[in-house]
Amino acid sequence: MARARKISAESIGIDSHIDTIQRVLIGGADLSRRLPYGHVDFPRLHEGGMKAPFFALWCPVYYKGAEAVRRTLQLRDAMQTCSMLTRTRSNSPHRPPISSGS
Repeated sequence: MARARKISAESIGIDSHIDTIQRVLIGGADLSRRLPYGHVDFPRLHEGGMKAPFFALWCPVYYKGAEAVRRTLQLRDAMQTCSMLTRTRSNSPHRPPISSGS
């Protein structure tokens, strides 16, 4: 296990498509805390050594035109709120950086 931890510490873990933000927007999930369900929250990402998580702002195809744009912006806002909650908690070591690249 020590060897695996060493390799992980020296590597860059990348997950380029995390759909979890839908749970934040729809169900109010708080990713800044360890959740009793799902695969992704900030504590798990931190514990697993994930250094480059990319949260997908996926919009279902039944949203069209301006509604699709509105939904995507809602997802972006949910991600930013989630990150702000994590950053403002003084006891949280999980501080995810937010990139707004398109």
